[in-house]
Amino acid sequence: MKKILFSTFLLLIVVFAVRAQTVLFQDNFESYTTGGFLAQQATSGWTTWSNQPGGGEDAVISTDQAHSPTKSVYIASTADDIILKLGNKTSGKYSVKFYYFIPTGFGAYFNIQHFEAPGNEWAIEVYFGNNGTGNTSVNSIEVPFSHLMNTWIEVEAIVDLDLDDASLYIDGTLIRNWVFSMQSNAPTGTKQLGGVNFFGGAISGQTPKYYFDDVTFTQLVAGSEPPTISLSTTNIATDGTANEVFTVSNTGDQQMTFIAYPIFPESGTKAKKQSDQFVKADKANELSYVNGLLSSGLGFGGTATVRSAVKFDYAYLNQYIGRELVSLTIGVNELPAGNTKVQIYDRGSFSTPGAGILLAEKPFTVTTPASEVTVILDTPIYLDGRDIWLGWVCDATGGTYPIGMDEGPKVPGVNWTSVGPGWSEVSSTVDNNLYIMGTLQGSSIHQWLSVSPQNGVLNGGAQQSLTASFDVTGMITGNYLAKIVIGCNDQTAEYSEIDVNLTIGASINDNNEKVSVMVYPNPLRETLNLQSNTEMNTVHVYSITGTLVRTYHPKSEKFSFPVSDLPGGMYSIVITTPFENIEHKIVIQ
Repeated sequence: MKKILFSTFLLLIVVFAVRAQTVLFQDNFESYTTGGFLAQQATSGWTTWSNQPGGGEDAVISTDQAHSPTKSVYIASTADDIILKLGNKTSGKYSVKFYYFIPTGFGAYFNIQHFEAPGNEWAIEVYFGNNGTGNTSVNSIEVPFSHLMNTWIEVEAIVDLDLDDASLYIDGTLIRNWVFSMQSNAPTGTKQLGGVNFFGGAISGQTPKYYFDDVTFTQLVAGSEPPTISLSTTNIATDGTANEVFTVSNTGDQQMTFIAYPIFPESGTKAKKQSDQFVKADKANELSYVNGLLSSGLGFGGTATVRSAVKFDYAYLNQYIGRELVSLTIGVNELPAGNTKVQIYDRGSFSTPGAGILLAEKPFTVTTPASEVTVILDTPIYLDGRDIWLGWVCDATGGTYPIGMDEGPKVPGVNWTSVGPGWSEVSSTVDNNLYIMGTLQGSSIHQWLSVSPQNGVLNGGAQQSLTASFDVTGMITGNYLAKIVIGCNDQTAEYSEIDVNLTIGASINDNNEKVSVMVYPNPLRETLNLQSNTEMNTVHVYSITGTLVRTYHPKSEKFSFPVSDLPGGMYSIVITTPFENIEHKIVIQ
């Protein structure tokens, strides 16, 4: 009896384990056209280092070698640079398995990355030697291993994110066990499984050439649900007389971190601007973390195209909201080889290090080493409160130090460089800041909206109430638009926005209150909402040419009507009340 029970229990364990394993991705390349490019033909999973399928980094499908049945991917040179995206997993246990064929006399390589977007953090680098001796690198510590040549070998990495543990096996033999959140060249990093990089690399002095086949990505143990943001509202309409409270919730299982801050779009702000004439820099008009004079340079071991940029976030920028960025001043240490441009980037990902999309760039010429160069932008950039990155790019010859640095000390978290698609913070061993400054013109606006708290941490299923507060002192009659930005580590919704529509009225009603009619959202696509502190008798809608388009008789303090059937453009809304007629402009998109 006991034997039967034990066997049944064991069977249940085996069945449970099998059910827990799920193949998330599998590819044996048999469906691809021989001679065609891998990433260009793939429908999912594959891309290239620079996300340019079909370009010079894409690898070719070959029938020269195959593990099963007839085709594999051929990595022929250092030009080949393939990425397998694994989804930025942060919980659970996973197996990444594939097969390598390395011809005698050639080397091979791969690395695992913490981020799906390549070039940010390497978890481990693995080199296969041309004589059957390879090595791995984690935390800059190399561990050698032996491998077969001229035959198919099995490579498998087991990554347990919940335990922060990883193991590498070659043909079933454990090669290395390590703390997964470490980087290949650093003791700390991000505990996240992002992707595998199949690059045409080899041990120094050796020539790369290899094939890979039968790639499988398997979930061994399911992870907990990732952080998932939910907001109680996406629109706040107010006259500014009382605070508004909204809720941020985490409906996932894993912990969610968030930040919250207001931004003030140029289109929704009544801001007095100065002329577009360039304003000479002084400390009151600078965006700068520069400490002291241009004193040194940052260099790289090999020839590369190098980007460097300084990050300015909301905490720094809030005092400058409403002003315009008109120029950049760059410190150049040694003369670069060429390709010199100033660059301005938008905010980047909440979770992935580095700058966002390129907002503007402008070439410049530098002829004197150890000098400053000021470049005036063709179009000023309005500062609304979102992060902005100021930088420059150049071609740097190996062994030179063109990127100018100040005297220090360094401000942590703001100095970044890139020699590829990913960004890295300037090494902790360098106690200097990038010599990059921005010059501003115009006046800062009155920031009538604030939000509290500005950051927080929510466990799974938890929620946090946030308060939007208003300071309308001295503001003139009219409509104003701001937005509350919520950034978080929900990778499907890293940034959410709440529109805040403020209406300042001027007339006095029977209760000795200002008459105000809030009109929101604006701009809009579907439905216009009106809310007043007194009864609205009629609502007239006029086109930009003055033609009466619609008339309504609400006889209430709240009213909504559809606009989706109206052509896009600007309209005038005239609301009659017992005390006055109030006009608002709206834009239908």
